[in-house]
Amino acid sequence: MHSYPLISVGVPVYNEEKYISKTLDSLLSQDYPNLEIVISDNSSDDGTSIICQRYASNHPSIVYHRHKINRGPGFNFEYALTMANGEYFMWASGHDLWNKRFISICHEALTESSNTVLCFGPAFWISSNGDSLNRVSGGFDTSGLSIISRFNMVFWGNMHPVLGLINTELLRSTSIINTVGSDLLILTNLCLHGNFAYRSDAVWSRREFRNEQTYSEKIKRYKSNQYLLAKSRISKFLPLARLPIELIRIVASSNIQLHIKSLILVNLFLSFPIRYIAGKFIRE
Repeated sequence: MHSYPLISVGVPVYNEEKYISKTLDSLLSQDYPNLEIVISDNSSDDGTSIICQRYASNHPSIVYHRHKINRGPGFNFEYALTMANGEYFMWASGHDLWNKRFISICHEALTESSNTVLCFGPAFWISSNGDSLNRVSGGFDTSGLSIISRFNMVFWGNMHPVLGLINTELLRSTSIINTVGSDLLILTNLCLHGNFAYRSDAVWSRREFRNEQTYSEKIKRYKSNQYLLAKSRISKFLPLARLPIELIRIVASSNIQLHIKSLILVNLFLSFPIRYIAGKFIRE
């Protein structure tokens, strides 16, 4: 196992009774030989707990923890990370599926260059029943790009890289904020530290089961008591109000050169209104 460092897969779940078995079977089928799966249950009130406990009892590589109350997705994602013991880490939604070589391919990409901090692949969308939706979300590779170009790729790209394989130590240095757009904050922080590798053969299936057709429907979910992403009066009225502030903080506090930092901040100031408007119409 010396050439196969431990990789941790964090599975933050809430009411995933319908899909969690298939998700765990998919992760257990990975051909990477040194894997741990840590499940963080955000106080599910369906059969998720029973299913996860059964899997944890039958598979030594699975660790299960259940929270007494729902603390919101930000807390749950971060707790899954705190449970991890691996050198590398990836989050796995409790309803998605992966090609059996997904983790092996991503691990190979991360070991090819010390400046690569994350690896991910294309998402093929499936329905709630597992049928193909003939929809693919691709990605981008930032190898060889400048920091400013890396930032632009992340800022304008989809958020799927956050579900890729990531250097654990670096990810832990990134604060996970329980707010709308936290995935963009994580990816922005990571891209300022290194490159993202994209591998077209690191295939996974993202399940579409919410049937949200509009931006307002998605925001309504974020505001719900289930997600707890909008608690204050300001955030309930303007759920994205905190996002540009946190983006500025991340860039301003980074260790990149001052002139590059200044250019990114100007870029951010000019681009955020356009990105906000575009986000209402773009499905990721």
